[in-house]
Formats: sequence, C-alpha cells, structure tokens
Amino acid sequence: MKIKTFFIAILLPILCAILMHSCVEIPKELKVKHRKIALHSYVYHKYATIEDVIEQAQSLGADAVVLSQTIKFGKYPNVKISPNISDEQKA
Repeated sequence: MKIKTFFIAILLPILCAILMHSCVEIPKELKVKHRKIALHSYVYHKYATIEDVIEQAQSLGADAVVLSQTIKFGKYPNVKISPNISDEQKA
C-alpha cells in the first residue's frame, strides 16, 4: 500500500508535469529578449575615472552607465560629476 501511495502522491505529478512541458511550444513573443544592462559608476569611484567606466561598459556590452557624483573626470581629476560642471568639462 505504501508504494501505491508514493506513486500517486509523488511520481504521478512529476510524470504529468514532464509530459505537459514537452507538449507545449513557447510562442515567439515569450522567448528571451535582449536585457538592457547598465554599470553604476559609484562602484568604480575610488579607482577609476568616468572614461575608464565607459570603456569598461563598452567592453562588457553594457547599454548604459549610471553616473554618480562621486566619479571623477580623467582630464579634470579635481572635478566630480554634477549639474554645475562647465561646458568645457562636459565635452
């Protein structure tokens, strides 16, 4: 009696799930699409400049870089990202 109960309670649902999964076709709309990936510049703020972060993002295939006010420019090491930077520093 224990084997019959084990079969009904455990093995039968697993078998049904396997059979149902193999019969279902995934529509094209639900297939995996490209995920957008961004790097956050704060992670690099102690040892890299914004130029280094952008270069790293490109090499990893990231779509964007999220800027934080802690990251520094390569040309202007004393300037941090902020709304108050000059046009020269933006370029």
